[in-house]
Amino acid sequence: MFIKKVKRKFLFILVVTLLISCASDDDSPKDPFIGYWKPVEVVLSLDDGTVKTVQLSECELHTNIPVNNEGSFQMNIYNFDDELESCYMHISTYKGSWSKTSENQYVVEMKFHHITYELPEPGEYYEEGEMTFTMNTSFPADRVMHVYNQELFGFFPDEIYGDNITSYYVIYEDKNDF
Repeated sequence: MFIKKVKRKFLFILVVTLLISCASDDDSPKDPFIGYWKPVEVVLSLDDGTVKTVQLSECELHTNIPVNNEGSFQMNIYNFDDELESCYMHISTYKGSWSKTSENQYVVEMKFHHITYELPEPGEYYEEGEMTFTMNTSFPADRVMHVYNQELFGFFPDEIYGDNITSYYVIYEDKNDF
């Protein structure tokens, strides 16, 4: 009889511990970097103190960055080829990882395919590359991310390369349907 009571208490404590453990996992805050990010527009700060908003082309709007909570991500950057008059995926990661270094800073490591629209030789469809960089961000609203002065995260309009531009950021929205 005594052993049955001990077993019941043990099982009760085990079940309660598991339930509390699972509940605390579900309640932990999700890192704001996690989402299915799509660019919306670019905001330029000019040397005369003014701010200019640049709309992205239809092609650039296909760019996406799915980031998951396991510390990995995928990036697909689209570009328009004027000569062929076609939109195509210009860069795609096949291995990407991220880690948070401070409130609004992430270190990103990636291996990617640089895809050429035209195929120069049979079998030469892409070039491979890899890089590591620090990304400065802010999250001014729910499901909105600003990425500051990061050219890699989009081949955006020629306007961002002017001499009178002091800084810029790309506005991304999380298009993940939860």
